[in-house]
Amino acid sequence: MKCSEVIEILGKLAPESCACDWDNPGLLAGRSDKEVKKIYIALDATDQVVDAAIKAGADMLLTHHPLIFKAIKKVNDQNFITRRLVKLIQADISYYAMHTNFDAAPGCMADLAADYLKLENCQILDVTGENESGEPEG
Repeated sequence: MKCSEVIEILGKLAPESCACDWDNPGLLAGRSDKEVKKIYIALDATDQVVDAAIKAGADMLLTHHPLIFKAIKKVNDQNFITRRLVKLIQADISYYAMHTNFDAAPGCMADLAADYLKLENCQILDVTGENESGEPEG
């Protein structure tokens, strides 16, 4: 399956339009045409996670928190964010993050947590985005 096909499936689960304006979900590094056979999943793209994804032979890294939140002017090994990006790109690992879109999308993090805690009468407190139909979503 191509990375773009994985992204399409993830986008149906938690559309990027559900993310907060300040967030940066999506394909953050790598190739959308990459053939994906192994996905490494983690909370954050730490040095240890990037190294583990490489060691595991992953084709794609999927994290909750994006490694990139603001504009990057240089991509080199001089700071922790771009050093990790260089490693991922050198290893030909496509990197995708789903943060507040996964938190807010129906059936995802907020709903899973509410179910686990056996909460009842839950309601949306703040609309963070729109679904594909243009309707507000949690």
